[in-house]
Amino acid sequence: MHNKKNSMLLTAVAALLTANTHATEILHYVDADSGLFGAALSQLGLTSTATTHAGFLSALGSQSWDLVVVDTPGSNVSSANTSALDAYIDAGGLSIISHWNYDANPTLATVFDVSVTSSFSSPRGVYVWDSTHPLFDGVSGVVDYDRDAGDNGDRFATINGATALAGFTPGAESSSAAIVLGNGGRTIANGWLFWDAALTANNINLVANEVDFLLRRPATPVPEPSGIALLGFGLAGIGATRKLRKR
Repeated sequence: MHNKKNSMLLTAVAALLTANTHATEILHYVDADSGLFGAALSQLGLTSTATTHAGFLSALGSQSWDLVVVDTPGSNVSSANTSALDAYIDAGGLSIISHWNYDANPTLATVFDVSVTSSFSSPRGVYVWDSTHPLFDGVSGVVDYDRDAGDNGDRFATINGATALAGFTPGAESSSAAIVLGNGGRTIANGWLFWDAALTANNINLVANEVDFLLRRPATPVPEPSGIALLGFGLAGIGATRKLRKR
């Protein structure tokens, strides 16, 4: 009888863990895919759902998303898509962006807590400014490039208390930020293009770290607080039953 009760309890605990395990849902808004973002997700054991400019509004509203990534090296982000992205982030959403033309859409830049100081027409080296930050674990030196989109991004200044973690100069300069953590640590703005970057371990690690940092995924799924409490009671019950049987 005790074995049957224990088996039922373990089954209930397993069901509870399964119910609280949430598949990570990532929306990839992309106009030209270089493969860098996909390689970074593969390294993390994750996948994404791709969408285009035309499909973004519908895709964003179709379900809840854990992370929205804007990867647009060649097309502008419309005002409607900018507004939808702004609303998503304001509601607590997580987002990463790599875009070629922030200077033509200052509202988009503001959504990610940056302002544009200048643009450039060839790939620029990205230098780590805060080597202690987890974004740069396993990352050495500068971003490596093997392509040239023509208009290759923008230099940033931070606004609204955002933090510049890397830049286009070897030392920190207020008008030359390249990677900025904004919105209370929920967004990352890249002034360099994923599309330009080579598929090196260094670059893949950097993008994977951006994703992993925002998601803050634990090594194993953690039940919600109520689930943890029930799990504790369940295991305690099993322990008590075993002690009684030993007597």
